[in-house]
Amino acid sequence: MVSWIRVGGVACKSTGRASRVTGPVSPASRDPARPQTGGQTTLTFSKDTRFDMMESMKRLVIASIPLLFLAAARAQDLADGPGKDTFVKICSACHDAAVVVTMHNSKDDWQATVDDMKGRGAEGSDDEFKAIIGYLAKYQGPEVNVNKATAKDLETQLEITTSEATAIVKYRQDKGDFKEWADLQKVADLDIKKIEPLKGRITF
Repeated sequence: MVSWIRVGGVACKSTGRASRVTGPVSPASRDPARPQTGGQTTLTFSKDTRFDMMESMKRLVIASIPLLFLAAARAQDLADGPGKDTFVKICSACHDAAVVVTMHNSKDDWQATVDDMKGRGAEGSDDEFKAIIGYLAKYQGPEVNVNKATAKDLETQLEITTSEATAIVKYRQDKGDFKEWADLQKVADLDIKKIEPLKGRITF
């Protein structure tokens, strides 16, 4: 026989079989014909009910697996460089550090973000927060369109020499717009290894 009983404001199905679960019950749900046990009552659930609960838990775990892989994959996309380890250590205490992969902000904006984190309880030394801001400003700074940026902007944003920035502009003028990363590798006077860590900021 299936009956319903209210536990803490929630209606639960009871069948009088299987495992027991105890918990507080509101006065309105108590059976006056039964002795009271200090606000506790015993519920019994059928095997079918327990099976449904286990299946729901299994589905929840399975559904979360792709999210774990996604977070790990995105974390691998973080550029290697000074300050990365400090950033991951401090920021991952509150959230997935890889959320910044798709974010591109100025140094002032990152400063404001870090200040907000500190206000919300992020713990670290002044030197650590300075390292975090430096890391984010360099590797997650504003996007740079190599087909539109001036030589001066390329020099400043990508931290390359004047001659390298000029070589990029000259190449696109002579050969046409860059379409992919491999095109940048063809610029003879550009040390591609310099800007490879900034690959995530470069657009075409």
